[in-house]
Amino acid sequence: MNRVKPHLPRFFYFTLERTEKEKEKYEQVFLYPGNYHTLWCSNDRNMIELSDDAKTTNENLLNKNPNYYTQLKIAAEPEKQRRSLHCAAKPVIIGESVVVKKKKTRCECKAEYKLPWANKISCADRTKIVKICAELWGENKKLEMARELMICIAMETGETFNPAIGYPNATGLIQLTDIAITEMNKTRHKGKYNGGINFTKDNLKEMTVERQLDFVKYYFQMNLDNGKTVSNALDMYMCIWCPAAVGKDNNYVCYQRGTSAYTGNLSIDGETYDEKTHKIKATSKKGHITKGDLLPRYKEKKWNGELMMWMNISKCSESPSEEETPKDGMVSKYLSYTEAVSSDTATRHKLDNSPTKEHLENIKALGYNIYDKLYEQFNGNIIPSSVYRSDAVNAEIKGASTTSQHLNGEAMDIDNISPTKNKNIYKYIINNLEYDQIIWEYGDEENPEWVHVSYKKDGNNRYKQTRAIRDENKQTKYIDFNIKLDK
Repeated sequence: MNRVKPHLPRFFYFTLERTEKEKEKYEQVFLYPGNYHTLWCSNDRNMIELSDDAKTTNENLLNKNPNYYTQLKIAAEPEKQRRSLHCAAKPVIIGESVVVKKKKTRCECKAEYKLPWANKISCADRTKIVKICAELWGENKKLEMARELMICIAMETGETFNPAIGYPNATGLIQLTDIAITEMNKTRHKGKYNGGINFTKDNLKEMTVERQLDFVKYYFQMNLDNGKTVSNALDMYMCIWCPAAVGKDNNYVCYQRGTSAYTGNLSIDGETYDEKTHKIKATSKKGHITKGDLLPRYKEKKWNGELMMWMNISKCSESPSEEETPKDGMVSKYLSYTEAVSSDTATRHKLDNSPTKEHLENIKALGYNIYDKLYEQFNGNIIPSSVYRSDAVNAEIKGASTTSQHLNGEAMDIDNISPTKNKNIYKYIINNLEYDQIIWEYGDEENPEWVHVSYKKDGNNRYKQTRAIRDENKQTKYIDFNIKLDK
């Protein structure tokens, strides 16, 4: 069956018309600047419909069995018009035809990682586990240590993998205590063990698993830097449960009767592991807990975790392959090429603002890892006001840094559309996303004028927070900045 392509100009003003009966059902239709909508038509080339759902997916469209469809993106309006979102007509950009295909899924972390308890966390979480283990213990040991870390997390969270478990006491995936958090936050470490954020247990309980894994990495990095040799599962767990026992033999006494630590872990004393039933059995208590006394619990969690490895495992997240990428000028799911290179300065001075191939790959990574996640979190109520800048364009912008990450396609400026607040965008990024630098751009203590954020696709992201202010001479100054994440 031939696909039918409606004869529509690429740029036009779109007005949604409804019958009187439909108007009663839909009192108001909002076509927000920056949102996506989907246009499709049947065999009758005069029959064209518009989806009101800004998040229509290829799978949804397959159910509708269209002969042709394309994406609409409501173009951003000038600032003075942006607040009047319910006017009759909106400028629209039409994309090219998109071929509807079912994606071929290959779950890399299921097929290759084989992590115990893999069904408890998402693909992104599993991938992050392996990534941080590679960074801590090297490529050759990353899978071995990733499996051990999964077991340790299962032990600490009671097999829940809940990042908020334990709050307000020891909190999170590895039950970070006040003592550990205080040490990680010390200024003498210069942000090495907290990513530049003075975090608390309140912050930990609000984090996703993927985000909290950064702090799991910081904790182990701190112990490795302090001379701890963590080369096996038991020492990894000791690093969490009794750091003094790391590197010691299994007879090392961790806690004695009469101490609060012994009382809090009383059930461990005297436990044994039945290799036939794979259950823990209680025996007589010795009055102390040794490093080796943790082996029964480790073995039980390992056995249970391997049983659960393949049960109801979530599918891997995917990046579109080249043939599946919509052929409508998109660099990521929600960021268009036009938005990425748009520049009033380039237009005014008739300058080329085309990225190199390398810079375009950076823009794609920025889109997938920052913009797309923000777009979905805030239901499309955000605008990328500046992304890529060529050297020539950057030179024409007053006050622009010659080392700006915009020059490499690694940074974007993001502004809000009501009801989203820029402060909420800022907070969501530092709480949940991997980023290199984020800047609270001007504004006041309650809200920045816009948010600048960068991302490095090589993974060497600094989690640096900065605030831009104007001094008494109206010159821009950048200062270190840490917003309280729980407010």
